Amino acid sequence: AEGETFQLGGELVTVESIEPARLRVARGVDGTSAASHPSRGDIFERNLLDVERGVAGSRAASHDEGDPLFMTEVDVERGVGSSSLEEHTKRAEIFLGQRLIVERGVFETEPAEHPNGVLVRNFPTGPDDPEPNLGEACGLALADAPPPPSGPTPTPAADAQEVVIVAENIAFDTDTITVEADGRPVVVSMDNQDDAVPHNFAVYTDDTASEQLTSTSIGEICTGVCDNDVQFELPGPGTYYFRCDVHPTIMVGEFIVE
Repeated sequence: AEGETFQLGGELVTVESIEPARLRVARGVDGTSAASHPSRGDIFERNLLDVERGVAGSRAASHDEGDPLFMTEVDVERGVGSSSLEEHTKRAEIFLGQRLIVERGVFETEPAEHPNGVLVRNFPTGPDDPEPNLGEACGLALADAPPPPSGPTPTPAADAQEVVIVAENIAFDTDTITVEADGRPVVVSMDNQDDAVPHNFAVYTDDTASEQLTSTSIGEICTGVCDNDVQFELPGPGTYYFRCDVHPTIMVGEFIVE
């Protein structure tokens, strides 16, 4: 319909106007033979066609002699929405949108009736309380965490800055931790609320996680429900990186020293 936007490869096109022009033809007139041609193939002038224009209440479109006539003329604005113009050859057939083959009535739903060509947007909704995937997912294996520092857990310094972070439903409750660069150490207390799921809290110099922030900035992995404290001295001001080493792509955040 006019005003609708469709995707053409990597390009978006908007339909500005549609002008139908119906042609009814009598083939093989004046003793000529009806030439065979593929669907949507060009019909050349060597086949003489007598046409009755503007049939079935349509409007006869004006055109110059020799111009090709199409069954439907669509004026489009190309490259809308900051998309790039898609290259195509002259007379190439351009489809407005993508074609999908779907299986209807899945998950014990009833297939809805609708006219041919109408967009269907009423997709089945997910369950109200889906069970989280607490293990490996989407082809990603659980990461091997760096070995935690050996020895007993250090006693928190009396003047240490204290931070509490909660791990629940395979997520930290914050993606930003800010502490002060005032010479005091920091103690991060991780509260793992995921039953039977392992987590830890670790701080690195950047998001490559190739270098730990300090020698004691990687906490031990504990299987929930459990608590674990990580105590370490702070470097100079800057933005560093924390994560759970067991779930390094989804449980991440910025550790800011200012």
